[in-house]
Amino acid sequence: MRSVLGVTFVLSAALLLLTFLMSRLAFVRCGQQYLHVQLPLYRLRVPYESIVETRSVNIYQLFPPSKQPFSSRGFLEPLWQLTAVVVDLEWLPQPRRRLRLWMDSRMILKKGLVLLVEDHRALRRQIDEAVVRWRVSNREAEGELL
Repeated sequence: MRSVLGVTFVLSAALLLLTFLMSRLAFVRCGQQYLHVQLPLYRLRVPYESIVETRSVNIYQLFPPSKQPFSSRGFLEPLWQLTAVVVDLEWLPQPRRRLRLWMDSRMILKKGLVLLVEDHRALRRQIDEAVVRWRVSNREAEGELL
C-alpha cells in the first residue's frame, strides 16, 4: 500500500513539475520577418505579411460563460477576468489540423490566434510596431527594385 502511495506521489510531483516547466517554455516574440509563438513543444512562425490587425479582448467576450459547456467552465473560469491579444490574420500560418496538434482549439480562431500573455498592452504595441517596421522595409526594398 505504501509503495502505491509513494508511486502516486512521485508521479503527481513529476506531472506538477513538468506542467510548471512547460508553461515557462511558452512565449511570444517579435522577430524581423515573423511573429514567433513558442509553444512548449512547437514553434509557430506567423508572417507579418498575414497580420491584419491586433486587438485586446476580454476572455469572457471571446468565450461567453453562458455558451460554454459545463466541462469547459472549470478550465475557463479563472481566465474569464483576463484580457488576451487576438491577432487577426489573412491566413493561418499552418493548416488548422496541424495547429490543433500543438494548441488548444480555443487559441485558434477562423482567421486568427488568441494569445493570452501577462502584459497584453505591451504585446500589442510590440506586434504593431514590428508589422509597421516590416511594411516600411518591404516598401523600401520594392522601391529599390523599381
